[in-house]
Amino acid sequence: MRLARLHRRVRCIRRDFLHKVTTWLVRTKPVIVVEDLNVRGLAGGRLSRRAADVSWASFRRMLEY
Repeated sequence: MRLARLHRRVRCIRRDFLHKVTTWLVRTKPVIVVEDLNVRGLAGGRLSRRAADVSWASFRRMLEY
C-alpha cells in the first residue's frame, strides 16, 4: 500500500506540473510547434530513463485540448 500511495503521489504531481506548464504555454505563446521525436531511439542511450519518465504523450494531448 505504501508503494501504491507513493506512485499515486508522483503521478498526481506530474499531472499537476504538466497542466500548469501547458496552460502557461497556451496563454503566453501565440504559436506552439511540437516536433515529433523518436522516443524509442532515445531509449538506447544515456537519456533512456529520463525520456521514458517525461510523459510526452500526456504533454502533447494537454497542449492539443
